[in-house]
Amino acid sequence: MLVTLFVVSTLFARPPQVHSALETLKTCADMQSESCRFAADWLRMGGDAAIPEVLKEAPGMTQAGQLLTVNAVGKMGVKGAVDCLGKL
Repeated sequence: MLVTLFVVSTLFARPPQVHSALETLKTCADMQSESCRFAADWLRMGGDAAIPEVLKEAPGMTQAGQLLTVNAVGKMGVKGAVDCLGKL
């Protein structure tokens, strides 16, 4: 599934849908839900641009959404991820 996301985003040159991903993660009730995991993948692909939005929206997320968000941010491999994880 992650490969498909990468290919689609590369082919259409669209930025990751960070806002939509965060909206999904706010109401995520099940960490195994495909839509929640898909949203976390989009969030991760947002990179540094997603960090300010994550910090703003994470406190209002469900516990499952927060865990998926922390996991996604931890896999970003960007300089802002370390700061973000510390603040979360």
